[in-house]
Amino acid sequence: MDESSSRAFDEDVLADIHPRWRRDLYALLESPTSSSSAFVLHVSIVGLIIFSAIITVLETVPAFRSISPKFWFGIETSIVALFTIEYIARCLAWSSTWMSFFSWVVCALS
Repeated sequence: MDESSSRAFDEDVLADIHPRWRRDLYALLESPTSSSSAFVLHVSIVGLIIFSAIITVLETVPAFRSISPKFWFGIETSIVALFTIEYIARCLAWSSTWMSFFSWVVCALS
C-alpha cells in the first residue's frame, strides 16, 4: 500500500469516528504520521518498550543485585502505570462503536 492510499484510508477511518476528541485521540495513538505529536508519542512508546526490556534484563544481572529491590519495584510500577494509561487511551480511541472496539480487542496486535 503506497502512502497516498494509506493516507486516504486513514482519513476515511477518521471521518467515521465521533466525537472529535475521540477522532483526535485515535489519530494520535494509531497514526504516527498524522502530526508531530503523534510521531513523538509513537517514538516515546517504542522507547518505553525498549527501556522496559532493558530494565527486565538488568534486574537479573548479578552485578545489579546490590541495588535495592524497592528501586526496581518503583521503576517497574512506573512503567506498568504508563502502559496502563496507554492501553486505556487506546480503548477509548477504538470505542466509537462496539464493533470497532470488539475487533480491536480480539486483534492479535492489540
